[in-house]
Parts: sequence; structure tokens; C-alpha cells
Amino acid sequence: MDNNSSVVNKIKKNNKRVFKILLFAISILIVSVFSLIQFMQYKKDSIIVYRVYTSENGWSKWYRNNQVAGDKGNIILAIEIKTNLKETGYVFYNTLSDELSFNDNDEYDGLTSGDKRYPLYAIRMFLTDNLYKNYKIYYRTHNKSDNWLGWSSNKEVSGNKNVGMDQIQIKLIEINEEFNYEPNKTHRNFMEDNYE
Repeated sequence: MDNNSSVVNKIKKNNKRVFKILLFAISILIVSVFSLIQFMQYKKDSIIVYRVYTSENGWSKWYRNNQVAGDKGNIILAIEIKTNLKETGYVFYNTLSDELSFNDNDEYDGLTSGDKRYPLYAIRMFLTDNLYKNYKIYYRTHNKSDNWLGWSSNKEVSGNKNVGMDQIQIKLIEINEEFNYEPNKTHRNFMEDNYE
């Protein structure tokens, strides 16, 4: 009888050990899956990054896809935008500043648009090559007079020629991804007059 109870106790101890090991393995698996999901979302959000320059704060941190860059009331004087994709192609961008005309050259791949002395009033962007074939870019700007203007896309201008922009939001999405984009329906994306 002693021998049987000894065997039963050993089996119970082994079952407890197996249960603890199994519980530990499941915990590791859950943490790994959760971390992988977070990493995939971070990677998706990091397909485009951008930062802005203001006289009050200098260069901001790099913002990721669909985040708002800039602070209300601090006029943006320069911007840099780049993608972290292996696709061929670029995000080209051009800004409207002191002379109320767009720069002669479009900037791309992290180059600075704006000279850090004059407000940026408006911006336009477009994609090239495989980026254009596989993605869509949307962007909108904020200023103290109009608040958020409507979304712009593919060379459309976003801004107000009379008021410097203080915030920008950029969204790069895959070509087949849905986005409720209705230019000029509810909010105009470029204001030629200052409507205060």
C-alpha cells in the first residue's frame, strides 16, 4: 500500500510540474504573440516618418504615419519627410513660404523644405515609381485661422496662403486600404483668403 501511495504522490508531483511548465510555455507564447502584433503595428506606422522645425522648439522628434506633428501656435518653418520602405520611389514634397510661390525644386527622402526663417503656408506631396503604384498619400494642415483643413492627396495643396501652418498630419496607406477621403466636400484644403 505504501508503494502505491508513493507512486500516486510522484504522479501528482509530476502532473504539477508538467502543469507549471505548460502554464509557463503558454505565458511565453502569449507574450510573444502580443509583442509580434505590437512590432507589426509599429512597423506599419513607421512606413513614413516626418518632423517639423519651429523657432520655439527647433527640430521636433520624428513622427510616424498618421501622427500629428507640430504644436498649435508654433508656426512651422521647415519640414523633412522620408519613407522606411524597400519599395523604389520617393515621397516628393514642396512648400509655400515667404514669396507666396512654391519652391522651384521638390524635396524628397528627408531633405529639408523651408529655410527655417519664414513660415510655411502650404504643402503639396506626391509619390513616385513603385510607391505610387502600391500606396496612397494623404495629408492635412492646421493653422490658427482655419483649424484643420480638409485632407489633400497627390499634388493637391494643403494650407492657407495668408496664415502659417502650425501642425501637419500625413497618412501613407496601401493602395487597396480604405480611407474616407473627400476633398473639398466639408473642409477646403487650400484657403486663398483669410476667413477669420
